[in-house]
Amino acid sequence: MEKKGAVYPKGNAMVFPLELAQVPEEEKMKDLKYLYPLEVSELSEMVMNVCDQMEYEGSPMYDRYPDKVTMGRMAAGICGHYCCQKDRVDRKWLRPMVEIMLCNEMNCRREKRCRHYRSKSC
Repeated sequence: MEKKGAVYPKGNAMVFPLELAQVPEEEKMKDLKYLYPLEVSELSEMVMNVCDQMEYEGSPMYDRYPDKVTMGRMAAGICGHYCCQKDRVDRKWLRPMVEIMLCNEMNCRREKRCRHYRSKSC
């Protein structure tokens, strides 16, 4: 028996409203963040706000090798602010969680900035 090409003719395949390539990376992240637990969502907002404040030319966030002490201070500030808002907080997991979230957010912003400057020079 002879094969006639694709099993599903063009137009009959399942189609997504927007191709994944057309959805900006920021929108994908926003869609995924709704899955976060409430406490993590609140921490994420605080981390984003701190990173927004650090987004300027010459910021320690964009140093070639970010300083661990500066990162620790930023995380401690976020933890202190969060603990003031909440009555009971399990401090055992809070500081490492904030440090990981901070490192991740800073890395994402550094990569985005690098891509931006790379595309400008082309």
